[in-house]
Amino acid sequence: MANRRQAKKNAAAAVNKEAAKKEVKTTVAEETAEKVTAVEKVAEKANALNAKGESTFADVPSTAWYYNAVSVASQLGIVSGYGDGNFGPNDLITRQDMALMTYKTAKIMNKSLEPVNAEITFEDSHEISDYAFEAVMTLQKAGIINGMTDTTFEPHSNATRAQSAKVIFDTFVDAQ
Repeated sequence: MANRRQAKKNAAAAVNKEAAKKEVKTTVAEETAEKVTAVEKVAEKANALNAKGESTFADVPSTAWYYNAVSVASQLGIVSGYGDGNFGPNDLITRQDMALMTYKTAKIMNKSLEPVNAEITFEDSHEISDYAFEAVMTLQKAGIINGMTDTTFEPHSNATRAQSAKVIFDTFVDAQ
């Protein structure tokens, strides 16, 4: 059990180190405003692994460039896909799902998510899905994720590359 836990931590650390390198290099204005798809977000978390995984998602063919990344992220519990057996690799990722994936990865790696900010009661907090609420609020209090304005989070808005890079940097690079 301890070996499995350590393997998960090592895998998650490798994933995020490589993801941070890739995302922080993306600084061109057009690219940072682009939206992030589910598969891109998972790939930045899992592609650096030397582990092999097997996907059970119907829409993730074994020949796809992201097959291993999605498989490993699924096995680590970072992603779970839709309840219908699909992952949605080309779906854009929402801000709340970006927060949830980051939160799950940080927990696996035992990254500190200690509060440094007071909790903000966003006007749209009621729109944050129950499954993502703890992740969003924990990352907000830890100073990792911000609202779109001082009073709104916009949980169902699509995450941009710039937002993703900021969250990865603040969670896994700047915290070291």
